[in-house]
Amino acid sequence: MAGPIQSLDGLEPRVAEELMYLGSSPAWTCVADSRFCYFLYVPKRYYELKYKLQLIVLIHGSGRNPYTLRREFSDFAETHECALLAPLFPIGLIDPQDTVNYKYIKYRGIRFDRALLSMVDEAHARFGKIDTSKFLLYGYSGGGQFVHRFSYLHPHLVQALACGAPGTQTLLDWTKPWPDGVQDFEDVFGQPLDLEALQKMPTMFIAGDGDTDIFYAVARGRINNHDDLSRFENGRFGATERLEKNWKSKGANCFMQSVHGAKHEEKPMLQHVKRFFEQNLHSETGISPK
Repeated sequence: MAGPIQSLDGLEPRVAEELMYLGSSPAWTCVADSRFCYFLYVPKRYYELKYKLQLIVLIHGSGRNPYTLRREFSDFAETHECALLAPLFPIGLIDPQDTVNYKYIKYRGIRFDRALLSMVDEAHARFGKIDTSKFLLYGYSGGGQFVHRFSYLHPHLVQALACGAPGTQTLLDWTKPWPDGVQDFEDVFGQPLDLEALQKMPTMFIAGDGDTDIFYAVARGRINNHDDLSRFENGRFGATERLEKNWKSKGANCFMQSVHGAKHEEKPMLQHVKRFFEQNLHSETGISPK
């Protein structure tokens, strides 16, 4: 059995740097569940800072690219003196053919939201200056699926949410069961959906206006001969717009960011996500652009 996590706050900065605890650290095994690991970025001036660092959590898509996401946000983390955490949820857990597990939060006895929260707690245990009372949350594609569903469960922990081009969506619809809607949310997860907390959470939905192809749904078996194809109109871009309109109709503090000329590609999204996070760092309530 693993022992308690030891704080690294008392290390000499040169020792911490030599052991690769600062900047982009090697993957940490999740102590709470060793099937998972996570990638941290801790600013290189960590030991000089006299105040708490905010945390940004970056959720990978189907391609499982947590280290790439961390690299894309590392300059942002240094400039704004915040920490990054990017988990890895591997393919083939329990079912060797499974590729989607984490996107729906609950899978064959695994609660991926709880796994992520364990990683967040472990990051704070090692680096006590990282404030984990709230964090900013981003995910694109498969990650976009995870982050908006995670927010239904833990809106009080999300300081700001950036949800990019989710291939499937869970609407705030009390007439449809999970994962299409939230009719049986409490039965599935054992807790009510806190709509009031969700409404207060600044949220950006983002997708490229060229992300309109529906082959992703065909390839993943989501379309059959009896389907109403209006659910897939304009591909992931249309789906993201519909999800944003659904949230807004329920009083959410959200907006839609369309990225001109972009297809289903993450990199053009990142400048907009960084700008949104920059506006919501160090803020009690966050700011949503109008």
